Amino acid sequence: MSNDPNGNINLETINASLAQPIIHYDPQRVDYAVSEQDINALQNSNSSIWKDVFLSSVSLGIATLVNGIVAWQELETNKPLNLNIFINLLVGCVCLILSIISLIVWLKNNNSSAALVEAIKSKPAFKLPS
Repeated sequence: MSNDPNGNINLETINASLAQPIIHYDPQRVDYAVSEQDINALQNSNSSIWKDVFLSSVSLGIATLVNGIVAWQELETNKPLNLNIFINLLVGCVCLILSIISLIVWLKNNNSSAALVEAIKSKPAFKLPS
């Protein structure tokens, strides 16, 4: 054993003399080789602004549409539609149309990231040297 002048065991010297490159490997584990292009595509697919556009436009659209409908029903039958109610109904309809469009785009982008993950998983396997 390697001792220092005080009689203590010098673990650094022992570890250096016994050092071997060892990897503890779980045979049930599956590792995939991913290119930088795949990583960038996955990163960009998760940061979709379409989800945020959908959530904000659907919440604004429902609120203004409900507000416009309730205000329109409170009008007396002989009074015409006023500007405030018209703007509420217009903004509500535009926001709901925008939310439907952004939902479609968001779902298409989400499917492309799932397809990319499947493409990574379907890459051919190779055996590591033992």
